[in-house]
Amino acid sequence: MTGGFWKRGLRWLILGVVVVFLGKTLTSHWQEVRALEPQPQIALVWGMSLGITLLAHSFNAWLWPGYFSLCRQPVCRRWAISIYLKTNLAKYLPGGIWHLYGRVQAGRAMGLGLAPLTLCALLEPLLIALAALGLALWNAPYPVLHIPGLLTVLVLIHPRCLNPLLAWAGRRRGVDTPLALAHYPLGLLAGETLFVLLRALGFLLILAGLMTVAAGQWPAIIGGFSLAYALGLVVPGAPGGLGVFEAAALLTLKDVANPGLLLGAVAAYRLLGTLAEILAAGLALFIPPAPPITDP
Repeated sequence: MTGGFWKRGLRWLILGVVVVFLGKTLTSHWQEVRALEPQPQIALVWGMSLGITLLAHSFNAWLWPGYFSLCRQPVCRRWAISIYLKTNLAKYLPGGIWHLYGRVQAGRAMGLGLAPLTLCALLEPLLIALAALGLALWNAPYPVLHIPGLLTVLVLIHPRCLNPLLAWAGRRRGVDTPLALAHYPLGLLAGETLFVLLRALGFLLILAGLMTVAAGQWPAIIGGFSLAYALGLVVPGAPGGLGVFEAAALLTLKDVANPGLLLGAVAAYRLLGTLAEILAAGLALFIPPAPPITDP
């Protein structure tokens, strides 16, 4: 009785802290967005941006069960998607890793092994970062980087490269079950590439609401955004990658727009992205409960 009370109290406390930080994030970005000078079609293109961003988060949740198969721990797709969407908002807590911790704890509470849960939580941001790097290299202004860069990304995710590193990390952590990939994660890498591309298109539409974007600027915007997105994932920063992404976007997109407009676009990107994640978490409430077992 007492243990259940404290567990419920802790869950409500965490929820309250998440709501506070979400409110702070939304408020700060809304104030920045209000200072912008929009284009006439801003409502339409920003609405499209919100829809594409919501689609991106939903698609990434749909991909997440594939990480369990990759880690030799197949699970029920409905359960995995629901947990992914519900925990995603915890990334705004200080530290920026609480969404990963929440997914591990949710799986542990249902009897799943710590090793595959930890591996899934760590592999997802790694593959997203590599997918973003691949997109950045493909859209780089120097064609000589395209093929060597993409080949480097494909080699880095090969089990022969990752499995020895994972085994070493497992031994360092005292994990009994060997950490290893079941197969080459090409399908997941392709999926995460589409996810980053959708996020990049969402950002491009935000820019289109503030300035005229020519078709010839698309590769530079997608490439610059992707590189900034990758850096925001791998470089330690504030919750949700705040700060790192902004600085990288100013550097990679300096030839596309002036710094003031870019900062406003990034603020709008954060605002719409947070709203999309809230909507995605709301959608998870309509997913019927399911045990973390493989679908029949």
